[in-house]
Amino acid sequence: MTGPVDRRLAAPQLPSSTGGARAFRVLWTGQLFSLLGSSAAAFCLALTVYSETGDASALALVVGASSLSMIYLAPLAGAVGDHFPRRHVVCLGNAVLSVVSLLLAWQVGQFTAAEGDGFRTILLLVFLAGTAKAALSTTLSATVRELRAERDLSRINGLTSLVETIPTVSGPVIGAALYTTVAPAAVFAFEAVTFALAGALAATVRWPAAEHQGQDRRLRPFAGARRGFRFILAHPGFRTLQLVYAGVNFFAGLATAVVTVYVVTSSTAGTEEWNLAAFTVAGPVGLLLGALVVLTVGGRGSRAAVIVTALVLGALVGRLTPALVAVPVVWFVAQLVHQAGVQISNAHATAVWQERTPRHLQATVFGARRLLGQGPFPLAVILGGVLADRFFQDGAALPEAAGAIVPRLAEDGGGPGLLLALCALGQAALALLLAASPRVRETVRRP
Repeated sequence: MTGPVDRRLAAPQLPSSTGGARAFRVLWTGQLFSLLGSSAAAFCLALTVYSETGDASALALVVGASSLSMIYLAPLAGAVGDHFPRRHVVCLGNAVLSVVSLLLAWQVGQFTAAEGDGFRTILLLVFLAGTAKAALSTTLSATVRELRAERDLSRINGLTSLVETIPTVSGPVIGAALYTTVAPAAVFAFEAVTFALAGALAATVRWPAAEHQGQDRRLRPFAGARRGFRFILAHPGFRTLQLVYAGVNFFAGLATAVVTVYVVTSSTAGTEEWNLAAFTVAGPVGLLLGALVVLTVGGRGSRAAVIVTALVLGALVGRLTPALVAVPVVWFVAQLVHQAGVQISNAHATAVWQERTPRHLQATVFGARRLLGQGPFPLAVILGGVLADRFFQDGAALPEAAGAIVPRLAEDGGGPGLLLALCALGQAALALLLAASPRVRETVRRP
């Protein structure tokens, strides 16, 4: 890929420094601690709510309250994050989350003691925590560009992905240990301590000189959010990139709604639980594998080729293959490949945004990017459940018709498998659209 670099997007390159590297290490060490606490608390909250209510919809509301605020309020949170010095945002965000965790510890104790009272308060606290996490995560993504040199960004994003993934494996173990040996409230107290520790560590490091001096100090989050959207939509390469990722996440949402059903219904009697457990474990293991690949070889090769290849392999091997092959070992390997592909493509794509977005706008743009790219996912999960129940059940008209061409789709699990296969083909087609776009190839080219 050759051609002139779009100077409107290129931010001045900062040399890597010992101070910046140290600040990065301290900052993300604190993030590792806080994510361990969050993962443990999320496990505990899900278990507590379901055990007390026995209601799957209540559990879905808790999960949805956090994801909705983290996705749909991200543009506003990012604009707020860019308005203030980033160290202040990181410290204050962790402090707020620590207080919310303490309130959750108290409320969960009341919830379990009062047999269900206080559920609305729990939802409100989870929603507030998701909002604070949106500001914190967009700001942390922006700090990578301040603290590390451009030549390291792909590899460093592999490292941050590794930091973010490790807690998804170890956090639930910590949560289960505290939940069973102490009390559910103790898990949230542990989370509060980890957030406080992360904020204290962020306060100890020396950051680059404030980039906010001389700027308009009026806080206008809605105007800031609009600025983030305008930045993305004004550039054809970014527009296409976001359109593709929005589509990929839409199909990912549809697949998420049916993949568990597919594994269960395609398993032989008595193996459903073990197959589902193995498949679930393969998810975070695949994310760890992808993060390690990026950390090891992140700066090599064509970035466009890596992104497209990761998306195509994740779709065809990770989703299409298991839909057509009813072998549990294949499902496990496919899930590894799928999640590794997600991690690899996201790490390289994030490096592009970090390189080409002005530093003072990064949290704002990352917030808008999150909404544009991930916004379709929650809606697609709901739609996927509806489609699976009405049109993609075993024996329904669509799977029976497809079974005439692919016999596997007429067998047990063939209905959900057909929807899974269609999602895979949709993701692969979008990846090829990305590969065919010269503007995208120029946008993702290494500076």
